[in-house]
Order: sequence, then C-alpha cells, then structure tokens
Amino acid sequence: MFSKIFKFFLAHKIIAIIGILLFSGGGYFGYSQFYGHADTVSYVSAAVERGMLISSISGTGQVSASNQVDIKSTVSGDVISLNVVSGQDITSSTVIALIDDSETQKELRDAGIALENAQLDLSELLAPPDEIDVFKAESALATAKRSLNELINPTEDDLYDAEKALITAQDSLAKLKNDQAKSYKAAEDAKKDAENDMVESYEDSFNLLTTVFFDLPTVITGLNNILYGYDISESELILTSQRNYNALLWTIEGEHRDEYDIEKFIVSAKDNYEIARKNYDDAFAEYKTLTRDAEYQVIEDLLAETVITARAMADTVKSENNLYDFWVDYRTSKNLKVFSKVTSYQSDIKTYTSKINSLLSSLLSQQRALEDAKENIIAAEEDMEEMKKDQPIDLAAAERTVKEKEDALRKLKNPEQYDIDDKEIAVKEKELALEKLKAGADDIDIRSKSIAVQEKYESLLAVQEKLAEHSIKAPFNGTVASVNISQGDTVNSGAVIGTVITEQRIIEITLNEIDIADVKVGQNATVNFDAVPELTATGKVFEVDTLGTVNQGVVSYKIKISFDVEDDRIKPGMSVSISVITSSKQDVLLAPIGAVKTSAGASYIEVLQDGKLIRKTVKTGLGNDTMIEIVEGVNDGEQVITQTINTAVSNQSAAPAQSTGGFNMGGTTQQLQRILR
Repeated sequence: MFSKIFKFFLAHKIIAIIGILLFSGGGYFGYSQFYGHADTVSYVSAAVERGMLISSISGTGQVSASNQVDIKSTVSGDVISLNVVSGQDITSSTVIALIDDSETQKELRDAGIALENAQLDLSELLAPPDEIDVFKAESALATAKRSLNELINPTEDDLYDAEKALITAQDSLAKLKNDQAKSYKAAEDAKKDAENDMVESYEDSFNLLTTVFFDLPTVITGLNNILYGYDISESELILTSQRNYNALLWTIEGEHRDEYDIEKFIVSAKDNYEIARKNYDDAFAEYKTLTRDAEYQVIEDLLAETVITARAMADTVKSENNLYDFWVDYRTSKNLKVFSKVTSYQSDIKTYTSKINSLLSSLLSQQRALEDAKENIIAAEEDMEEMKKDQPIDLAAAERTVKEKEDALRKLKNPEQYDIDDKEIAVKEKELALEKLKAGADDIDIRSKSIAVQEKYESLLAVQEKLAEHSIKAPFNGTVASVNISQGDTVNSGAVIGTVITEQRIIEITLNEIDIADVKVGQNATVNFDAVPELTATGKVFEVDTLGTVNQGVVSYKIKISFDVEDDRIKPGMSVSISVITSSKQDVLLAPIGAVKTSAGASYIEVLQDGKLIRKTVKTGLGNDTMIEIVEGVNDGEQVITQTINTAVSNQSAAPAQSTGGFNMGGTTQQLQRILR
C-alpha cells in the first residue's frame, strides 16, 4: 500500500505537494489557535550526523520521437584517430574518435602530484613528533629564556665588554678625526708642490726655447745652403753657377732611370725644406716677441709649435741625407769622382741630425713635464674634493657607532620595558610551540588537511573525467549515418562529429542556466513516467548543450538522456520527470538546511547551552534542498536548532521558512518551481 502511495506521489508531484501544503497550513492554523496566546518560546532541534549527501537537479521532458542522434565532442583539440565510417554498425561504448589529450594528461599528472603532496602533508601532521624536532624546540625555548635572563640580569663580563666597545668606538672616532685632518693637509701640500713644479716647468720651458732658437738658425741656414747653395758647381765644375741640387742632377751620367731616381730625392728634399722653413719662420717670429713673464699658455703654445718645427727640420735633414747618399752611391758604383764638397756636406748633415734629435728630445721631455705638473695639480684637487665628500660620511658613521655603543651600554644597565616584553613574548611563543609539538596536531589542523586531501582528490577525479571525454564513445547501439570530421581536423567543444541512427529511446530535457552548470555527460538519472506511474527507469546523460537558447530573455539548455534498459511500455512523446544526480559525498557531517543561517557573509548555526541560545560559526560544503554538509564548526551528534517557535506572535512562527522538522516552505517552493520548469 505504501509503495502505491509513493508511486502516486512521484507521478502526481504537483497535486501531492499542494495537498501537503494545505494539510500543513491547516495543522499549523489549529496549533496556533490552540496554543497561540501562550507567551512561550520553544525550539526544534536535530542532531548533526554522518551520512551520504546526494545533490540532484530535477526537470521534466519527453521521450524523443526521433531515432537520429548527433554525436558531439565535449572537448576541443585535434582528431588523432577516427574509427568509424558511414553505414557502420556500432555498439554502446564503441570509440568513435580520439581527440588529442596531451594537455589534459599534463593536468592529470599535476593533479596527481597535488594530491600526493596533500596526502604527505596530512601524514606529516598525523605522525608523532620527531625527536630531533622536539630537541630543536627545546633548544629554541632554552635560548629564548637565556636571552631574557641576560637582558634582565647582565653579567659583569657583558658590562665590561660593552664599556670596552664604547671606549674603542670613541678612540676610533678621535683617530679618524686626526687622520682626516692629516690627509687633507697632505693633499693641500701636494697641490702646492704640483703648482710650484708647474711654475718651474714653465720657467724651464722658456729657458729651453731660448736654447733651441739659439741653435735652430744655424741648422736651417745650413740645410738651405746644402740644398740651394752654389758651392759644388763653383768648386768642382767649370760650368756656370748652378744650385747644389742641380749640380748633383747634372753629374748623373748614367741611364735615364738614374736621373729619374735622383729627381725624386730632390723633390722630396725641396718639399720638406719648404715646410720646415715656413714652420721655422712662424715659430721664430713668435719667439722674438716672447718674454720671460709671458702667460703660461703663450709659452705652452710656442713649445708645441717648436716641437712641430723641429720635427719638420728632422724630416728635411733626413731627405737631404738620402739625396746625398744616393748621389755618392751612384758615383762610387760608376767609379766616378766623389766631390770633396759633397763629403763635407754629408759631415754637416750628420751634425745637424744629432743636433735636431737632441733638441726634439728636450722639447718633448719638457712638454711631458708640463703635462705631469698639470695632472698632479688635478689629482691633488680631486683628492681634496673626494675628502670633502667622504670624510663627513665616515665621521658620521664613526659618531653613529659611538652613539650605538652608548645606547647598548645604557640598555644593558637599564633595559627598556618593550625589549623585556618582546623577550617574554618570545619565551611564551617557544613554550606554546613546544607544547603543541608534543601534543600533536589539533582537530582543526587535521580537519583542514583532510579537507585539502579531499579537494585534491576531487580535482583529480574531475581531470580524469575530462580525460575520458577525449575518447568519444557511442552512447548506445546503432548505425553511423554520417561522419563530419577527418583525422587531423581540429574540433571545438560542442561540434557535431557524426550522426547515429538508433532504436534506443532518448529523453530530451530543458534546464535553466542555473541548473545546467552542475550537469555533465555521464551522470546518472532516474526517470518517472506520468502515463506509467509504476515504471521507474534509469539512464545516463549523454549530451549537454554548450550554447543556450534565449526565449523572451530566458536562457535554456537541452540535455539528452539514454535509458539503461529498454521497456516496451516506453513510447515516443511520453512526458517524464527526471532527477539527475549531480554530486554525492559519503561519510560527511550533515545538518538540516534550515539549521544554517548567514550574517555578514558568514554562516552559523545555533545551539542551546545551559538554556541559552549560542551561535557557532561554521564552514559549509555541498548541499541539497534538505541537507547541507558541515565542513567545520560542529561535532558529530551535536544538537542544532532547526526551528524557533514563539507563541507571543499571534498565529505565526518566528522562523517557519528555516524549518526542516516539518515541511520547509522555502525548500518546498523551490522544489515546486523546479518541477514546474
């Protein structure tokens, strides 16, 4: 009899629920009339117990009249295997196609590692304290106590060391001040010496220029005479007077090539002489205006110009020497007479070479001496600037060190209260840490780690389910009507990969955007038929729309369910009521949904202690229309308040919507709305 009543209730849910509501309302009305004027408050409670929590989504639909079903991919990726062709007969669970699962495999490995780490954390928490860890904690406590004692009761040695450190810092400060003064004085002296050296160097430069311009006129005149004089033709030749370079050219009696070679030497000698002569004339003109008290820059410029002149004259001496050496070599090779005047000129050239080289060396040395004097002045000035910048910093650091040593000595003699407080807090922390280590993990820590393990396990299961979706299988027996993909194609989630014709009955259900979020392919479902009340079937979700349909601003999604077994009583077009099991948990703490309330974003329950109503903050987990999981905050078997009855309010209950002791109006309304959808 009860079985028939239950089946009638399942087949006529709306009528049954309305009847229950009327019955509950009438009962409550009679109760309020009989007891409603007593000024009393009473509570209905229920025990928190462990059990299995099942969450489901309900809906209505019809058995599809169509025998053609689209097979869709629920994941995106490349098709790495296609195992069917059009016209092929397939059976339930036949693998139609494989989608690349490399990324999901990586997610699976990561989820496995995360679960293993969470399990290790829990194991470490549950393990008894290690002797080494206890020893370390005891040592840390002893160190903290010793530090506190040393702060409150400093030893004579500590006081002596602090006083000695202060004296050392004071001595270092005094020495630093003395050293800084000496260093700065040495830098000033170095600058003065460099300035004096520079004055002497300019004086030496003037003296050297006087010596150089005493010798240079003789050299430039001799070079002119060797090249442009008439001595060779007048002393050695009967011909009319010819300049020396022409006389050398005319006395070449060999081939044309020899004349060409000596002409090159003559041109080189004449060009070099003209350059040297111009430089000399310009430099000599400047020298004639130079006085001993001339500005340093004038002396330095003339010194540089004279170096250029000396180098030009050295080049001239060399080119004239090359000219005469060529002529002598030519005459000697031809067994011709070498003129005595030419021999005399060669001797003069040798003398000029020695003189010019000596003068040039002296000029360059004097230039270097001037540069050294300048660099010494710059270096001394830089040293002084660096001291001006660094010495105050070093001095401040030394003074700060003295102040720190003074403060350390003062605190050692009279420690600050906040320092004592810090040390005492450190001792207390170390004591608590040692006690906690010896006592082992508390229930809250164990519960937290256990929850973490459960969460990682559920994440692993979710990834495993996702991995299974990469293998697209036939949900039932049938024949492949068409195939829309090829191996190597890239498909998106929701794409139709083929169509199957089947004799299998299919149920189509429409759900709203809130309920669809919890529905997944592969979830189990129970099916009841309005036309066959005594028939209850089971099935599985094999398709979930990825894109919703909008109708008058309401978004809805279709799901399709296949039957686990066939029954001849199931006909196309029949109306059905289904319940899809979206999640379940075993061995969890469960409380009636009405026992949990919220305030300021936090969940809490109420319990009676010594006749007083006490709030306890709780953390909740999975829930359904009647029960909710309590993750932490209450213990197994604890009584929690599910309903408050206040008869001082005429004909009203203070919290009827929160009750689960009778029929919860909030929950019943929600169920009614879900059935109507």
